Amino acid sequence: MGYLSHLKRNEHCSSSRWIVKYINDSPSDLIREVKLVYNPKEYNKRVLYNKTDLIAILEWDKIKRSV
Repeated sequence: MGYLSHLKRNEHCSSSRWIVKYINDSPSDLIREVKLVYNPKEYNKRVLYNKTDLIAILEWDKIKRSV
């Protein structure tokens, strides 16, 4: 089971936040890494995503990889 399908099937805490890292640090590039953030207050300089935003980003990355 891939990470995208795992997120869609399983319930996560509504306060969970994720960081998305891109290959060349540009959102137009492919995703290199996704991390779950345990203490969002420590990451005040980064963009944090909730579950629905992360699913949308991962689906867009999947489309870009298939082209």
